[in-house]
Amino acid sequence: QKRSIVCVQELANEPMLICKAGYEPPVVELFRRSNSHLNVKYVVNNFATALNMVQEGLAIGVMSELSLLSLPPNVVTRELQPDAYRDIQIAVSSLADTSIAVKLFIETALDLFTQK
Repeated sequence: QKRSIVCVQELANEPMLICKAGYEPPVVELFRRSNSHLNVKYVVNNFATALNMVQEGLAIGVMSELSLLSLPPNVVTRELQPDAYRDIQIAVSSLADTSIAVKLFIETALDLFTQK
């Protein structure tokens, strides 16, 4: 809690919770890439449940920034080293037939998130 950055390897023996609401694969991959043991103690389906369990001191969670916008009291967030990320895909049936708004969204997403 006192450090601003936590290394994934330091979490190897800590009780962890996994949130199945789309967060599991990137967390498992993060621990795999770090050659670190993921000690899963709890599996939940909802990020709010996960945050409440963290608040109660039952486990540590690795979650997306979006799910951490409204934290319960006494829950703190820390950056992970190495960085965690997940791929997000965009699909349309036909780019030529999409609305202007969809085309602009895709263009903006590509401008912001395409690795250079």
